[in-house]
Amino acid sequence: MVRKNFKSATCAFIIGLLISVNAIAFAAEVESQWLMFNDSNGNWYSNQAKAIANINGVYGYTWMDSNNTLPAGYLGAKACLYNSAGSLIKSSSIKYTTTSIDWVSQATSYQIWSGTYYSKGVTYYFDGDGYIAEDTLKTPNLNY
Repeated sequence: MVRKNFKSATCAFIIGLLISVNAIAFAAEVESQWLMFNDSNGNWYSNQAKAIANINGVYGYTWMDSNNTLPAGYLGAKACLYNSAGSLIKSSSIKYTTTSIDWVSQATSYQIWSGTYYSKGVTYYFDGDGYIAEDTLKTPNLNY
């Protein structure tokens, strides 16, 4: 009886170990090239999109930074995830900075269905008169 319980426990341990190793090993990320631009006030900006996959699914991520610390609300980002046919699958809200800072990022929720996806986002900066929108470049495709 003890031998049978030991075999069952050993088998369960090995299966659990294999599952955890596979879960930890799965992660993938593709990113767009950085896009750089400036405003009339001498501030420089760069933005980038990423598509990231892990055991929870795949999501879009958008990042923007500046060469200067800017007041709260001056930077914003929106992330979008598309399938390979170009259909919008997931979209985040626009996230604006809430403190004086030089960067902002935003992510979509997870897409859990397998497929081929890419990410492209929109970033925003306040130029004194209003918000200027700058699209990120598109990421390469990511198979999930």
